[in-house]
Amino acid sequence: MKIQYILIVLYAALLSISKNINALEYKANHDQTYWFYDDEYSHSGRHMTRVRANVAWGESINIVSVESKCNDPFATIVLHSDILELMLKEEGKNIADWNDEEFHFEAKIDNSEKFDLKPTVWFVDFNDEGRAMVHLIFYNIPELFIRASKDQKNFNKVMELTIPKSNKFYKYFEMHERMYRMEGLVPAWIYAHDLCVTNSEDV
Repeated sequence: MKIQYILIVLYAALLSISKNINALEYKANHDQTYWFYDDEYSHSGRHMTRVRANVAWGESINIVSVESKCNDPFATIVLHSDILELMLKEEGKNIADWNDEEFHFEAKIDNSEKFDLKPTVWFVDFNDEGRAMVHLIFYNIPELFIRASKDQKNFNKVMELTIPKSNKFYKYFEMHERMYRMEGLVPAWIYAHDLCVTNSEDV
């Protein structure tokens, strides 16, 4: 009986290990990495919900609701590059050539298999220090942002995005991997949507 009990305990432990072996271990370079309603960038009929990437304060995923189309939000991803401006000058290329180009990520959410995520380059701008801010856009929010599990019962916890070497923009970025907490997206988004609708009705 005692041996059977030990075997059951060991089997349960192995199941637990195998279940979590592919789980993403979230590590961040700063503290504020949770979804929030961004008051600073929510203005002029626009309501923004945001989560910061784990690698840099200004990198983020954003969900934007516009008061004229509250039920049709879009999503953006902002990436930073400190080498982009110099490389473009050396190559004699124009940053406007990136606009509307497809940008390829390899994505992984929690224990899911890797999958392709392909936003469009919306625009690129530069701050006073010469850092590039590459704005990518999804005109429709990917359902996988909410749930990636096959049973569709649990909300996502962590998403990892990797810029693969097959991405023609790979060489313009110093960092090719970043993570985002996805848990908390839904309540923050609902809050922004409610504000959007309320303000639209007031107009």
